[in-house]
Amino acid sequence: GDKVVIHTYFHDEPWDLVIRYKGTETIKTSLGKINCMKFKPIVMKGTFENEDALDIWISNDKNRIPVRVKMKFFVGSFKTDLVKHSGLMHELEIIK
Repeated sequence: GDKVVIHTYFHDEPWDLVIRYKGTETIKTSLGKINCMKFKPIVMKGTFENEDALDIWISNDKNRIPVRVKMKFFVGSFKTDLVKHSGLMHELEIIK
């Protein structure tokens, strides 16, 4: 439930991106099960279905790499998963 504010720009205008931490979750991917931290950025209404329409899972290991992103739009949804990786400083922790 903790929130972090990142001062950034959106469409060339200053914008405060608010990201909420939602806890840890083990997700199943084509690489195997990966323990992740789940984040929910608060997105601008208009393009997305609502301000809670974006979820991001980051590996809960030393790499801290994006593993999954889900977005809900007015006309449908989009999901992308990490399917391949290389050059990581640490071995990706995959749960067998």
